Amino acid sequence: WLWRYSRRPLDAESIRDAMLAISGQLDRSVPQSHPFPPVDQWAFTIHRPFHAVYESNHRSIYLMLQRNRRHPFLTMFDAADPNTSVAKRLPTITPTQSLFLMNSPFVHQQSDAFANQLLAIPGDDASRVRFAYESVLGRAATDAEVDETLSFLSVYHSKLAASESSEPANSVGVWAAFARVLLSSNEFLHVD
Repeated sequence: WLWRYSRRPLDAESIRDAMLAISGQLDRSVPQSHPFPPVDQWAFTIHRPFHAVYESNHRSIYLMLQRNRRHPFLTMFDAADPNTSVAKRLPTITPTQSLFLMNSPFVHQQSDAFANQLLAIPGDDASRVRFAYESVLGRAATDAEVDETLSFLSVYHSKLAASESSEPANSVGVWAAFARVLLSSNEFLHVD
């Protein structure tokens, strides 16, 4: 009865770590301690608790977790609640997760970094598309996917150039949009 592994979503930490690794932004060094405020300046009370999110490009296991406020990215993708013992996570799939992936500054930063990597690859756009599929999805792109992606890049570039409200169209923005498509795809966010 178990001839095929059932598809399951990646956990929050794996999504974040995978995005950092693909973009080349993952810091593999041993992290320093969090930059807490000096002890003599603490004035925290039960009504004014300490809240801080220290941004880091280290693996998610090194992020600071606070019991009274969870990390925004990890919370969105069902990270365990640090207030309780959690034997098993209950994954959810909600529209807010997709909206978060499209609009998150973190995802945009990783997409921009990956776009710069793609533009540094010698060769034509088709070879860049093939490299992107292999890097992000772990498989070769089909000819139809390459053609669709090249069409997407062309249309996106022309719309970006025609937009009066945006900066002049540049290649990084176009390739970053394609990177966001791959990083928010079900194929990237799930394990088959």
